[in-house]
Amino acid sequence: MPDCQPESVPRKCWWRYVVRALVGVALVGVAVVCWMVYTGISVSLDAENNLHATTYTIRLVEQYVSQHGRWPESWEELDDFAFSEDGLSVPAEVRERITIDFDVDPAVIIDRDPEEFVAIRPIGPCYTYHHYNCIPALQKALRSAIEGGGPSRNNNDTR
Repeated sequence: MPDCQPESVPRKCWWRYVVRALVGVALVGVAVVCWMVYTGISVSLDAENNLHATTYTIRLVEQYVSQHGRWPESWEELDDFAFSEDGLSVPAEVRERITIDFDVDPAVIIDRDPEEFVAIRPIGPCYTYHHYNCIPALQKALRSAIEGGGPSRNNNDTR
């Protein structure tokens, strides 16, 4: 290796700059890879949590429809129902992760393809939940409520 003393010619020290540049590029590359792994894991965990919240909510609404014979009107109704069933209210995290169309016409839902079901859906990334059979079970409960003479929505039932 060339001697890179201050009195030497700058051209003889070029290898130091090359090594520093390569180390800098390598550090930036490692940082980018770490960030990508972290982001991928974070999104994956978020999608998994949204999947569980979505299937929980669909099953909760299915039980609500089976018992009350109608589509729920609010989160508060679902919260009261969940509490009366198992003593637990709907977790706040579920409300933050899921949106429910409380104004949907249940008659439209019962014949829709489960892949096109959007009355209850996650907010943010989510793994597919259509193959868990919870949507057909909800559609069956709605069909029974409508065909069984129960009102499809906005019934002032007693609890």
